[in-house]
Amino acid sequence: SGAKEDRALIRLHDVGIQINHTEAGTPNFRIFVGGGMGRTPVIGKELRNDIAPHQLLPYLQSVLRIYNLYGRRDHKYKSRIKILVNDLGLQQFKEKVEKEFCLIKDIELSETLALVEKLKGHFPPPGEEDAQIQPKEIAVQHPDFTLWVKNNVLPHKNSDLRNVMVSLKNIDTAPGNMTSSQMRIIASLSDRFSRGEIRVHHEQNLLLPSVSSNLLYDLWQGLKTADLSRPNVGQITDMICCPGMDYCSLANAETIPLARELNQQLAAINPQQQAATIKLKVSGCMNACGHHHVGDIGILGVDKKGEQWYQITLGGRGGIDAQLGTRMGPAVRRADIIQVLITLVETYHALSFEKETFAQTVERTGIEPFRERIYEKDRSTKHVA
Repeated sequence: SGAKEDRALIRLHDVGIQINHTEAGTPNFRIFVGGGMGRTPVIGKELRNDIAPHQLLPYLQSVLRIYNLYGRRDHKYKSRIKILVNDLGLQQFKEKVEKEFCLIKDIELSETLALVEKLKGHFPPPGEEDAQIQPKEIAVQHPDFTLWVKNNVLPHKNSDLRNVMVSLKNIDTAPGNMTSSQMRIIASLSDRFSRGEIRVHHEQNLLLPSVSSNLLYDLWQGLKTADLSRPNVGQITDMICCPGMDYCSLANAETIPLARELNQQLAAINPQQQAATIKLKVSGCMNACGHHHVGDIGILGVDKKGEQWYQITLGGRGGIDAQLGTRMGPAVRRADIIQVLITLVETYHALSFEKETFAQTVERTGIEPFRERIYEKDRSTKHVA
């Protein structure tokens, strides 16, 4: 991640890199190792925070060499860096990496660095011509556009430009899904507004970088024609969702129908609930393709004697201060999971202070008030197990 706010879940990967700058303004790299989700979720640990640019590739190569030398090969579920770091301990793992690094840190890298410079040429920074476009005297009076700008448009280091998130989370489609027609429209819009650049986001959305702020209204209109202008980025309906039982042979439970039902229920009940700033992440099995471990609300599908049930976790988050969610209690039946999620949203609105996010509320109150609402004594015991 190259930003102060981690945007790449760097502590949930085998190796994560954060780019920082020294007091002199030169870049250096902070290295995390041993993160991961799946059946053994682990938050990555800091290995070094002072790697210079010319040291980065040799240092990462040292990490991979130690993994290659000592990593488990006798068990496919344990052949991960996170398992090795846990078995050796961070300090011993670091000592081995540093010893290896001393052997290779002075290897000639001129050809590799030349390749890096060449690759930079494919990603030139936006120039002044991208920002100096005359504005149209429209847009500001349009409430739908204003809401879209509020939720889906992000700042840019150039004050005349913006980064635009394109939500792929419509009410009646699978999260992250696009048709071929929508893809063609997005490709055309990227040529017009973001110099042909489209980035795929790990939260199952697209990002169009470096869009002139004066052209946001035109872009929004283009997205509307493709039904891609839903202003819900960062809200509960902007959920991450794996394919689930509809498409995956590993899944224990449905995920896409769950997402569709929740969208429909929230839209029918209350706009405030639909707009709740909650990161909901849904996985159909323990492999955690939906990143449920780090959701404000995490949902994990489980199989109980051929029936679909769902475990719920609360309080997970990504970022530099990443943490895994806490399991609330017994799993919930498929027939009850939508009402349980709505109850969690209602509880959040009842407990939260003004402008307080779901994560901030859970941090302040703990999960017990939410647990009490879900597992009330008068709740039929047949719905949980």
